[in-house]
Amino acid sequence: MKNYTFPEANRAILSALYLPPYYAILNDDNAGDLLLRLKHLLAQNITLIQTRLKNLTAVQAREFLEIAYPLCLAHEALLLVNSATANAFKMPCDGIHLTSRDLLALNSRPENLRWLSASCHNQAELRYAEKIGVDFVVLSPVLLTETHPDEKAFGWANFSEWVNECNVPVYALGGMNKSDLETARFFGGQGIAGIRAFG
Repeated sequence: MKNYTFPEANRAILSALYLPPYYAILNDDNAGDLLLRLKHLLAQNITLIQTRLKNLTAVQAREFLEIAYPLCLAHEALLLVNSATANAFKMPCDGIHLTSRDLLALNSRPENLRWLSASCHNQAELRYAEKIGVDFVVLSPVLLTETHPDEKAFGWANFSEWVNECNVPVYALGGMNKSDLETARFFGGQGIAGIRAFG
């Protein structure tokens, strides 16, 4: 299907067909084992990965991504870089994952990006992500999460309601495990996303 041209209105459908059920987030809370954890994800056949390198300098992030990106290519996995990474838009990768703050700061989709995703936490952010033309979003926190224990989870009922009003694929984030995949799909999600969900 990559070899055919489709109307812009079909973007969400095509993205949903192409996107896998799992979206792994590789956090740099322990930068020393980033490569080891990336290899662990790839060994599980995870084919959609976001690197969230907020604590690294631009030089450190590039050094890691210059190793990580070819490794992901060899495993036919998409690698996105979180927009909070220093010089994110100039890093070797398949696309950008926008923080909700960076999403709302945009007036339109940045040019020359193969993939663009975003973090959303409510209906308004979902609508805005759809408006600027992201390929998919993560919606959080669905359940309570160790990463953000003070944030109130909105639950599956709200997830379902908001996803049904959205025309882009949505991954459930927040307290997810692999076993939550069927629940996420039942409530209209593309799949699940997580930092700890994939071991």
